[in-house]
Amino acid sequence: MLTRVQGVTVIDASRCSMGDKSPKSKDKNKKQGDAQKQQTKAAADAKRTPANGAPVKKGK
Repeated sequence: MLTRVQGVTVIDASRCSMGDKSPKSKDKNKKQGDAQKQQTKAAADAKRTPANGAPVKKGK
């Protein structure tokens, strides 16, 4: 909802519903958020643990 205050148009975000708020949309957004969290966690775990490659040789 738009409100005029001293010649300036102000948007009242509490009354303005923007975006899709259907149950399907909420479920989709939740699933996307969960997938993103899991992906971020997996990337952090992979970065934290070193790769188990060939053993490092230490001199003769």
